[in-house]
Parts: sequence; C-alpha cells; structure tokens
Amino acid sequence: MKSFIIVDLEWTSGRDNSKKKIREKWQKREIIQIGAIKVNNKYKIINKLNILVKPKFNPILSNYIKKLTNITQNKIDKDGVDFNVAYKKFINFSKNIKIISNGNDDKIINENLKYNKLKKKIEVKDIRPLFLNKYKIPKKFCNSYLIHTFFGYSLNKNHSHDAVWDCKCILKALKSLRFEIN
Repeated sequence: MKSFIIVDLEWTSGRDNSKKKIREKWQKREIIQIGAIKVNNKYKIINKLNILVKPKFNPILSNYIKKLTNITQNKIDKDGVDFNVAYKKFINFSKNIKIISNGNDDKIINENLKYNKLKKKIEVKDIRPLFLNKYKIPKKFCNSYLIHTFFGYSLNKNHSHDAVWDCKCILKALKSLRFEIN
C-alpha cells in the first residue's frame, strides 16, 4: 500500500435547527473547512492540513453550523481564507497522491470550484460504498465522525464535525480494516 490522503470538509448550512432540513434554493454549500491528513503505508499520519475558508455567498454562519462544527463566526472572519487560496493549498498538499473521502466531498469540491469559476479538478474517491457494501458496516455508523466507533473506539462529541478530527476517525476505521488503497 502506498501513501494516501484522507480529506473531510465542512460546509455552510441553511439550517438553523435540527428540525428544518431544507436548504433554501439560494443557499450554496460553501466549504468552510478543509481537513486532510497524509498517511503512510503503516497508517501513520505524516502530515496534516487544516484550513478555514471564508464563505462569500453565505458569509454569516447559521447557528446550526456553528453548533455542529464549533467554528465561530469570529474564527472564520479572523482566520478564514478565500476558497481559491484554500484550494491551491489543498492541491499542493495532495500533489500526486491518491485522495479518499467518506462521502460526497468530491461533489462539494466540484460545486465550490464552479462557484469560484475554477477549473482545476482533482480526483477524490468516495470509500463510503466500500464501507457499506464490501465491509458491511451499518449505515448508522458510516458518518465520518462516528465510523471508528464501529470498531470499538470511543466517541468524542467535542471534536465531531471538525474536518481534521473526522479524517482521524476515518483513519482508525481503515486501520482496523487493514484497508488497501488501489
């Protein structure tokens, strides 16, 4: 097995509470955090990337997303960078290495590329279907922040939905499975 990258994203949400599940048509799913870890063939983290991204169409974070991610408006305003800058950093971080995610992160990246009129796409392989179909992990465990609990690791709710933390949770599952990147 070669080195690989696990990526996880957090993005804006129109929800202001858990009951309202509908995003307004004008609201875009803008990335607000890119988390990635570079892993060697022994499942050891050799590098990390954690970037906060300033949303431009939905610049004010909803209460729901602030509570879910623990990302404050002040933190985004102070430490966030434009998507173009964040994406370039991610491209440089992941150059010539296979990238995987647990879910539709590739779709969210492509949406954000369109929002920002960028064309340089990267390939991100969604491994959730493998978790569900090949490894028969029940769907209720397949969220990135939760998947490691299927293998006996404890849940830390204080870090759930932090993109880098979620990458580490995915890594624990992959290590437990002795997952091979093709």
